[in-house]
Amino acid sequence: MSWDAAGPPSAGRCAATARSDTERTATRHVVEVLGFVPGQDIDPISCNRPYYVGPGGAPADRAFALLVEALARTGQVCVCKVAVHSRERIALLRPRHGMLILQTLLWQDELRNPGDLAPSRRSPTGSWSSPRC
Repeated sequence: MSWDAAGPPSAGRCAATARSDTERTATRHVVEVLGFVPGQDIDPISCNRPYYVGPGGAPADRAFALLVEALARTGQVCVCKVAVHSRERIALLRPRHGMLILQTLLWQDELRNPGDLAPSRRSPTGSWSSPRC
């Protein structure tokens, strides 16, 4: 059975759903770790919104603290998959002050092109020129 946003099931507010339907909605409060990479390998322009992440209760406290410490000592970050606002995103888990920060990542096509915003620069001969890539 599935609950609507108004609360627990009651007459007229309850609907039967298949397990596969609920798995597709991406509303679980779970972070799925896909792998680990060195933190310096991540281009900061790819990072979007930060969120604080905490353990899911007392049984998870020790594992959470161990993950925070291991990431801080090694300089690694977790690449993970998470549902944020009912949308599945790729994100990073980074340690910060004994906590974990989850930062969603932007896809390459979501990054804005700076266009011709780069300033002109002076060449060694003293004339101004446009930067070349």
